[in-house]
Amino acid sequence: MKDFNHEKREMLGDYIGELDSAHMIAVKKYENLLKQKNHNERCIVKKTARSKIDYKTRVSASFESVRYLLQQGLAFRGHNESSTSKNQGKFLKLIKVLARNNVEINRVVLDNAPKNQKMVSPEIQNDLTYAATTEIGNLIVKQIDDDYFAILVDESRDISSIEKLAIILRYVDTHRHITERFLGITRVKNTKASTLKIAIEAMLLKCGLNISNLRE
Repeated sequence: MKDFNHEKREMLGDYIGELDSAHMIAVKKYENLLKQKNHNERCIVKKTARSKIDYKTRVSASFESVRYLLQQGLAFRGHNESSTSKNQGKFLKLIKVLARNNVEINRVVLDNAPKNQKMVSPEIQNDLTYAATTEIGNLIVKQIDDDYFAILVDESRDISSIEKLAIILRYVDTHRHITERFLGITRVKNTKASTLKIAIEAMLLKCGLNISNLRE
């Protein structure tokens, strides 16, 4: 029995080997894995959390620029938005102003942002504009509060000769003031009465307004 146990210990010693053996290397890797500070998953989580904060900062800076330009009724883009342009447009100019006055924003926007995540492209500007107009529309509908309202409608062609219909809401707000708010613009195929009626109904329904409350 003793000889058998001695033989097993010798076999185990041969399996473990020296410090540079495969077994000892595996043990060392296992010990490192247990150390949370060096754990790959922990590092990935920390990096992901930092990336989310940076992403939120970039989006917030872009949205603040969009909101300001919408409030002032100003154009977003210039004719040349390249890095060598002396006038890149108001949107990019506002981003730079925010970056100059805020260290955290400056750290993550424009040239300091990932190439595929700058959040300043024309598509991003359009998406943020659509989000802002949707929220404004929701607030207007909330002010009407399922009460009566009227509409002002006008049609015109843009520079590409596409017919468009502009709709303005007229209603009495919660303070009993007569209020007019721009609801939006929609494209129409032509200016026939039937076409305009369909376009108006579609926009009102899209905004959650009750058509039965529409008054002349």
